[in-house]
Amino acid sequence: LQNQSNCFMRYLYFLTFLVFALQACSGSKSFFKKGMKLEQAGMYEEASRMYLQSLARNRNNIDAQIQLKKTGQSVLDTKLGDVFKAHSTENHKGAVYAYLGAQDFANQVAQYNVQLSTPPQYEQYFTQSKAKYLDDLYKQATELLAQEQFESADPILAEIKKLDPNYKDVKTLKRTSSNEPLYRSGKAELDAKNYKQAYYFFDQIYQNDKSYKDATTLREKARKEAAITVSVLPFQNYTRYNNVERTIQGGVISSVIGLKSPFIDLVDRENLQTILDEQKFGLSGQVDEATAAKVGNLLGVKAVLIGKVTNFTENTGRLRSEERVAYESYQAKEWNSTLNQYQNVTKYRRTNYKEYYNDKDINVTFE
Repeated sequence: LQNQSNCFMRYLYFLTFLVFALQACSGSKSFFKKGMKLEQAGMYEEASRMYLQSLARNRNNIDAQIQLKKTGQSVLDTKLGDVFKAHSTENHKGAVYAYLGAQDFANQVAQYNVQLSTPPQYEQYFTQSKAKYLDDLYKQATELLAQEQFESADPILAEIKKLDPNYKDVKTLKRTSSNEPLYRSGKAELDAKNYKQAYYFFDQIYQNDKSYKDATTLREKARKEAAITVSVLPFQNYTRYNNVERTIQGGVISSVIGLKSPFIDLVDRENLQTILDEQKFGLSGQVDEATAAKVGNLLGVKAVLIGKVTNFTENTGRLRSEERVAYESYQAKEWNSTLNQYQNVTKYRRTNYKEYYNDKDINVTFE
């Protein structure tokens, strides 16, 4: 039975693969036919897209590769013609992006083993125009930085960095244009004692560039000034159930930590008890607001979190059961005609068992 099952599964996988293969081939032919019609109409770029779609569904479609080679070269030649026109009219930006667009198209076609030809002079046009275009952008950016117009300079420097990451000192200038406005805003908020706002400005710098000036140090300074140090005192239990208050307190602490606020600092339980022991301050009995205030003063915190569980009830439902079906294994001896001997084989028989379950409702009130 197991061998028959394995054979069936292999057959099923083969059928599934065959269905997908037939669908892919069918789709590839459909796009190829559309490409042929567009090519006959002289719409070479549109035809090339159809041939690319055809090859995306079946990389082995030789007819699509042949036609893509033909129409693709025509499309590339047109794009390269735009490079020459822009370069000869000193439209250096146009020449740069026309060339990059042409190369993107050639690379897309190359994914399907179709190589298009780019005459070497076009790379020369691109290199010359790129040098002049980058020089113009650099002059614009440095003039804006000299006028402290950082926001205006930033996208220009980003474009230079994209075209040539190692161009002159563009990395340093881009670092300044991105971070300096945030840094100055953070400093202004810090001086005005708006510590939370200051923290967020410095944190933006921190996320991208931890080493920019002293932004990391100022970020922590602003955070400390804005933060509330909170001590969590033991919760009180007014019910007859032991340790309920610890569970509730743990849940409250987890919720506070889950906020992931940089402005809440919790004093952990070990430090709390150590400080209280040093001050010979006991927490036996009920913790009221007056006691909490004394503890807060001892700890030097800005807030104290206290709580009490006022009600805890649990209602257990009726035990119920359901019959379940299972199969248990057992060993049996069967004659193996190939080996001419008896062998132990594992067999399965149906059996029943009971599954028991219950419900418990718990109601808790805490402050």
